[in-house]
Amino acid sequence: MPHRNSWTLPAALTLLTILSAPAWSQENPLRLTPPREASPVPRQPTDAQDVPATALQEGPREAKPIDLPALDTPEQQKEFVTSVFAMTKTASAREDYEQLITLCEHGMQANMSDAYAEYLTKLAGWSYNRRGESKAEQATVLARQGKVDEASKWDAQALADFETAVKLDPTRWKSVHNRGVSLALVGEYEQALRDFSKTIELQPGYSNAWFNRAEIRYELE
Repeated sequence: MPHRNSWTLPAALTLLTILSAPAWSQENPLRLTPPREASPVPRQPTDAQDVPATALQEGPREAKPIDLPALDTPEQQKEFVTSVFAMTKTASAREDYEQLITLCEHGMQANMSDAYAEYLTKLAGWSYNRRGESKAEQATVLARQGKVDEASKWDAQALADFETAVKLDPTRWKSVHNRGVSLALVGEYEQALRDFSKTIELQPGYSNAWFNRAEIRYELE
């Protein structure tokens, strides 16, 4: 059965390539219609930014204090959503995604318009998925160093983030695929198969999902 170090097939298609596959660099995960009652929301972030290896090696940065503003008026809500989106342009580390998650959840709890609430919910899903990818990459680094127990802890945290990302936005295929990868790594092959099948349904052109599903089916025979 597959585990982190047993996949020996071409690197571009292995189960572990959840951060560098070119197919999802073309994805815009949040294609939303701007709210009618306000000026257009900025274009949503893509997954084109990879997690810098140097950021993983250097360890976590000191988290910046987060100011949670009042969201009582349409003007405040518009400014808030715009500023949160602006943060996605420079987000590159776990601490950045954690701040985005905190801000999105703050907005989701406020009495905002349905359009803004939906936007922030999907943006929170994007942020959870990106944080999960960062944790999964950290687990890979630790596994290569022989620190299996520590890697397993990071894998578990990554899976939890992917689970949350899928709950927030079940239509986002990359989160579904990432969850499938994490499930396969802990031996939950049937659940992983369902996620890879769902990924294929959502994004038929994503070759990794086809490969991963076929590989697990082969191993289970």
